[in-house]
Amino acid sequence: MVKSKVKNAVRQFVAAAEANAAGAASALRHAVSQLDRAARKRVIHPNAAARRKSRLMSRQARDAKSAKAAASASTAKGRSRRTKSGG
Repeated sequence: MVKSKVKNAVRQFVAAAEANAAGAASALRHAVSQLDRAARKRVIHPNAAARRKSRLMSRQARDAKSAKAAASASTAKGRSRRTKSGG
């Protein structure tokens, strides 16, 4: 039952992250909580839980960085640079 909760929480986070949903951060917190709980109960090895949490966190950071870059690229697209005249 604990493993099932972990798998469902991770699956929900992945789905939210792929959809760039606003709830991805809360889904990540829930998945990390479920992984910690499973490790504490020794359902999964603590190192395996740490590895999976690390991968989820890095995915969240990568997705946030790419979303931020896409947002800044779309706002900078219509701007033009002014140059100094003379010289």
